[in-house]
Amino acid sequence: PRDIILLSSILTDLPSVTMPSSNTPSAIMGGANTYRVIMATAIILALMNFRLSVSVTSTASSQLVDAATDDVTNPRVMAHRIIPHWNRNITDFPSFMLQWPADESSRLDECNILDATIPHVFNFTNYPRSYEPKRMFRDGFGNFSEAWDQVDAASGRGVAGANASVDRNTSIVPIKAVGCSLADYKNAHHFPHQMEIVYRCWSLWRHFPHARHALLIRPKMYQKFVARSAFSSGMKEVLTKNNIPVRSENTRAFKRAYKGDWQEVLIVFAKQTWDFKAAREDDMDNLRRSALPALGLHRYVDQYCGRMDPTEEKHRSMTIHNEEGNDSTRIELPRIVIVNRKTRRQLLGAHNMSSILQDELKLPYKPPVLYFETLSFKEQVEAFNNADILLSPHGAHLTGIPFMQRCSSVIEVFPHGYGGVDYFGSLSAISGVNHTYIYLGMDRIAETKNMSSHKDAETARSASLCAPAHSMVEAVKIQIERWNSCCESQHP
Repeated sequence: PRDIILLSSILTDLPSVTMPSSNTPSAIMGGANTYRVIMATAIILALMNFRLSVSVTSTASSQLVDAATDDVTNPRVMAHRIIPHWNRNITDFPSFMLQWPADESSRLDECNILDATIPHVFNFTNYPRSYEPKRMFRDGFGNFSEAWDQVDAASGRGVAGANASVDRNTSIVPIKAVGCSLADYKNAHHFPHQMEIVYRCWSLWRHFPHARHALLIRPKMYQKFVARSAFSSGMKEVLTKNNIPVRSENTRAFKRAYKGDWQEVLIVFAKQTWDFKAAREDDMDNLRRSALPALGLHRYVDQYCGRMDPTEEKHRSMTIHNEEGNDSTRIELPRIVIVNRKTRRQLLGAHNMSSILQDELKLPYKPPVLYFETLSFKEQVEAFNNADILLSPHGAHLTGIPFMQRCSSVIEVFPHGYGGVDYFGSLSAISGVNHTYIYLGMDRIAETKNMSSHKDAETARSASLCAPAHSMVEAVKIQIERWNSCCESQHP
């Protein structure tokens, strides 16, 4: 509009230009040419300015996305762009995580994430960090409780099993072969349930560090286990590189294959409990530290809170400016990541939610939005290592929580009528990860019980998720505070 007004004023003034007094043809032509030159110049300038205005307007809707992408991927842009409040030396995400897939316009009509009246409940979970071994395993061959307690007594860790009266001077037959079997599991075709076994078996193998270890799978289930998903086949690779073969054999075959004294053999069955358990609080951290080198991800082993080791200075931080313009408190900058699903339980408006988080938290980057369906196992593990705060719908992809760094947090979103918060809540607990959830209803327990039939339950668990943005922002803010508190306690 400004250009049109300017052009109008020029054209209005042009007729008043004093023409030559002479009526000769040359004088008239000279005046007309001057008129044309002035008019043409004005029009060209106006059109150039108008084109620039259109260009700026057309990019306004994607400005947040482009700015966020440049901040993360282009150090040159980061070095020159002025970002208020935040230091610019933030972490780099791996290139495969630099994704911000646009929300489907057809689905946006289903959900207005800015609607503050969407029914929901936000809460924390608090599950045990460790469990007694007898709650995790049952005897297969050998006296499991006695063998476990003897190792504890010999190592001075204290008694952890059922037999609390082991004499340290008792002659101990050393356990030299430990097999962990999933024969008790009836639902081991789905990889989260497979990992229930592997994770608790890791506690068993770690307790007997000098023995030979094996994961025993019945031949009928073997192919389902190793080829069911990228996660299962990836974990098989991790176990193999840590000298733990995954064997297609039953317990009798494992015992017969041992060439020594059968008293040196211990075989246990992992109990099916529909949750995750570990014997010691640091078992999952030990698994993470063993898995990363096996995948060629050595650089993440000692990384946490933006540092590579306890002696390294913090390098991701935010500087808050007070009203006088002076720098005040320095706050750590966590890496926030959104994981979404392409099929059921899709988090609607995830792309918009990423923009809202960037705006509300004044982030110098746009939180990535990932779909794990297309990622390799190594990429999934690396993604978990690069997420300090993970916002995600409930789903099998959260089985990788043990690969998150210490002080990390998960915010899990559940659909109405399907509120099994204890499943990945228990996995978060044994992994040392903070866990909170947003349930899209008012009474999680009652509404879940009301799904009386299997069909109703399947409908509930398959529904897309329309979560209110304000609740997700507040959940992230709370987890940022917890992350900072944890990081300060780890490295004052």
